[in-house]
This record gives sequence, structure tokens and C-alpha cells, in this order.
Amino acid sequence: MSHLLAERNRLEANLREELTSQSDLLDLLRRQEAAVVARTPDDLVAVTSRIESVLSAAAARRLRREPILRKVAELMQVAPSSLTLRSIAERLGEEGTRLRALREELREATSRVVRQNRRVAAVVGLHRRLNQEVLELVLAEEDSNPFERTGALVDAEV
Repeated sequence: MSHLLAERNRLEANLREELTSQSDLLDLLRRQEAAVVARTPDDLVAVTSRIESVLSAAAARRLRREPILRKVAELMQVAPSSLTLRSIAERLGEEGTRLRALREELREATSRVVRQNRRVAAVVGLHRRLNQEVLELVLAEEDSNPFERTGALVDAEV
């Protein structure tokens, strides 16, 4: 049992890192949205670069987590593919209390990141469409009615 608890501790440490990373990513996505809305390309490039770094680190954490999960599966005598954080916590009983709490925190944090990412994507899409409409209006032939060809540019708030 002591080997299993040691692996649980390693897994919890990995999940705490993941939780911190999700919090950082949420902050970066909010900054990215602000840069898009403010139309500050330098800020946008900088924050996007930081997001890429955070995502690269997530891949490294996942690679460190996989052997931990394989060892937990071996100690629990189950197939690694059958394990989830919930099932590990349930199998550990009282010893899985912290793991259950981390799992819930991570689910909530990940959900916030997904919502913010969708929001950023919507803002970027809106700006792209508005820029396209402006370009079509500017590049329209002088003797034609651009509103008939390309649609109307509307005032929109984000």
C-alpha cells in the first residue's frame, strides 16, 4: 500500500501543476481577448507566444503523468486504460480524498478555460468578418453599389 500512496502523491503533485497551468492559461486567454479587442498586435503576439509555451508544458506534464498512471494501474492490478481520476480516488477510499478534490478543481478550471477559449475564438472571428467587410467595401468598384455586392457593414459591440 505504501508504494500506491507514493504514486498517489506523485499524481497529486502532477495534478496541482496542471491546476496552476490551467489558471495561468485562463489569465493568458483573458489577456489575449483584451489584446484582440484593443487591437494591439504586439501584445497579441506576446501573449500568444506565452500560450504556446503553457501548452507545450502541458504536453510535458502529460508525458510525466503517463508512467505514474501505469504504475498505479499495476499496483491496483487493473488495466491502465480502465483508470480515471475518479476510479483511482474511489479505489483508494479515504486515501483518495485529496485526489477527489483536485479532480473537481481541475474540472472546474478546465471548464473555465474552454469557455474563455471559445470567447476568444468568437471575438477573433468577429474581427475577421468585420475586416473582410471593410476590405470588400474599400476594394469595390467605384461605379457599383458595394452594399448590393458585399452586404452592409454594421456597428457591432463585443
